[in-house]
Amino acid sequence: MVRSQEVDYTVVLIFPGFGTDRENAETVVTTALDWLNTNKDEPGFRFAPPVSAHLEIVSDADEARDRIDADESIAMLFLHDLDDNERDALIRQCETRHIAACYTVDIPRPGSRRKGPWPVVVRKKTSDDLPAHRLCTETLTAPVGEDEETGERIGEVIAVLALGVMQHHWLTRPPR
Repeated sequence: MVRSQEVDYTVVLIFPGFGTDRENAETVVTTALDWLNTNKDEPGFRFAPPVSAHLEIVSDADEARDRIDADESIAMLFLHDLDDNERDALIRQCETRHIAACYTVDIPRPGSRRKGPWPVVVRKKTSDDLPAHRLCTETLTAPVGEDEETGERIGEVIAVLALGVMQHHWLTRPPR
């Protein structure tokens, strides 16, 4: 069996503004990427052995568009706090390039200690639905700590990243 060539993808977080919320989002996404980059033999959501990804943050949709035009390694975008029309247009642009997308929605997160599946909405696509994952805004912006709730939020981002980055990988580099 021929081992695939190693590839490092870029995940772009669009986060207008600065401050604690942005720092929390960066920590959550970076921690999720660290897990996916180092635990490739663990069961569950993970990156394939030759796949890794790193995070870059931009402040607006125009910066993201410039990055998409200039960098073919972009596999996924996280969109936070964008106008609906701007968000939708960017997601549609991503779809044409097989770039996965996830946007935040302002709904409350369910309480901790889940008995059922995580509240991650996973590409439930209808004909008029945007081809994107959705996460509660709090999943990215709530304070980060050494607690179970932070771990659950990071787990949600791990799931979205694994699905999004690997989908991009297999669409742009199908197995031979």
